Amino acid sequence: MRAGLYAHRVALRDHLLSETSEEKAAAQNRMAVILDELEVDRRTYEWIVASPQERSLADRWDKVWGDYRKCSDTSPAVFFGLGRQFAAEARALLYARMANATALLDRLLEREIDRNEMEAATGTNAAADGYSLYFVIILGAVLVVTLVGVLAGLSMLGYVSA
Repeated sequence: MRAGLYAHRVALRDHLLSETSEEKAAAQNRMAVILDELEVDRRTYEWIVASPQERSLADRWDKVWGDYRKCSDTSPAVFFGLGRQFAAEARALLYARMANATALLDRLLEREIDRNEMEAATGTNAAADGYSLYFVIILGAVLVVTLVGVLAGLSMLGYVSA
């Protein structure tokens, strides 16, 4: 999702910096494709969200993503017909509205990534602890069976030799 967000930002900037209608239309088409891919990724991620903490982060991200989408969807329409006379308006839109939403989206993704890494480390440690416990149990069982076999063999040897 992070790569898709970066690709969308680049396509939006391409649109804003385009000088011809054809370039602007091509940038809008790229943005539409990227947004479709991001929507598929977001739906897939929503489907696998498990914990309440992760659900809370996903809900906050969806809200901020909606705000970002509103702003990014209106900017091409606002600047499509302005030609070269959009610098101040574009700068205001990018820095005032979209920069805040973009920074918040990045922070939310970072939190989610950090939380996923922490859960992965916890799961790895739990698996290692379980492995150690089962290894000791199996080793103990093998030693008990070996000891019983040796004692039974010595007992039989004594019985046969007597």
